[in-house]
Amino acid sequence: MEPWRTAIANSDEANIWIRGYDIGSLMQRASFADLLFLLHRSRLPTPSERRLLDAILIAVADHGAGAPSCAAARLAASGNRQSLSAAEANSKLAVAGGTTDPTLSTEYDRNGIDNSFGVSLAIPLRIFDRNQGEKERTRYEVDSSRTAVTAVRNQVVSDVDLAWMALETAQRMAQRYNGHYIDEAGHVRDNLQFSYRNGNTTLLDYLSALRDYRAVRLSSLSANAQVWLALHQLSFATATDILP
Repeated sequence: MEPWRTAIANSDEANIWIRGYDIGSLMQRASFADLLFLLHRSRLPTPSERRLLDAILIAVADHGAGAPSCAAARLAASGNRQSLSAAEANSKLAVAGGTTDPTLSTEYDRNGIDNSFGVSLAIPLRIFDRNQGEKERTRYEVDSSRTAVTAVRNQVVSDVDLAWMALETAQRMAQRYNGHYIDEAGHVRDNLQFSYRNGNTTLLDYLSALRDYRAVRLSSLSANAQVWLALHQLSFATATDILP
């Protein structure tokens, strides 16, 4: 049986290498973003690539302003003690505790040769309802719980709407970069490269165009990353897996 082989990591009794880099050296000099890039691209990132990856990791640390409230809303609506079901049960219990039931009783007695049998019916008259305050309290609790459920549902709908708007905005921005900005920056770079080779422009102009092209490429990657982040936020808000 052949041993397992991988191009990602290698080790011996004293060392571990990841993509050819000693792990001790990576622990001293590299960041977590550097390691992620190294695992996927087999090289360390450039400074601009490192900044982009750091921005992505920071962005995914939280799902956004709306989605966490959606999770809290589901928790409040589904099972805590102040839920609508518990409030309605408490209200019914308070009403039941404030009602009176007729009491039927029988009695049998034997004294020598005499036998006696009696039946009595007691119906309490409630002149003062001492449980009225508890009834009112539970009634207000039911109303409050119903209002909270309505607010929770509205919040969930709002979270989904915000996530959808963020996705549409990110997609429009990504389409602009992928369909227009990158091509235009590439044409400008190619024209200045041709002009520079033929002596019609300066090296500074060509380097400036090259820098602008790389900046547009970086912005395009950032826009594509925002699309994936928006998809992740929408999936979290709707509790479903949404794929582009």
